[in-house]
Amino acid sequence: MTQESSDVDGLVAAGAARPSTRQVGLKFRCGGATAGAFPGAGELARAVVAAARAGVTIKATAGLHHAVRYTDPDTGFDHHGYLNLVLAVARAVAGSQVDAVADTLRSRDTPELARQARSMTSRAAGVTRRALAGFGSCSTAVPVTEAAELGLVRQDDERERLRVT
Repeated sequence: MTQESSDVDGLVAAGAARPSTRQVGLKFRCGGATAGAFPGAGELARAVVAAARAGVTIKATAGLHHAVRYTDPDTGFDHHGYLNLVLAVARAVAGSQVDAVADTLRSRDTPELARQARSMTSRAAGVTRRALAGFGSCSTAVPVTEAAELGLVRQDDERERLRVT
């Protein structure tokens, strides 16, 4: 997704209507090497809501380096946070409007976002997980480390991660 992206509603509708025995999903690009590669919160929210309403699974790539939205001090680019995205998708599948989803994507309130994630029900987490297939990060360690620091990883999950790596 970029500022010059095509009709998101049309893309989502085409994906949802595609006859297939395999699940069809969409990949949303959330960053890159130029400012134009980062969709605004409103643009990303519109795409997330459209996909959620159509029942189309999404995957997010690029730019999701940290849990919570931040401005990169070297480039000045605002990066979406992967926790922001997870909560935005949760809101979208629960029926929230674009403005509420965009507000979640814009939030830099780390304690509040972590609290919201910790209070998510198992059912809401499951629905969100089906709607958001995954996200890309430049690191395999940073997302897990930050999730643990925010209290979003149970002790047994952390031990399992350490055993596997």
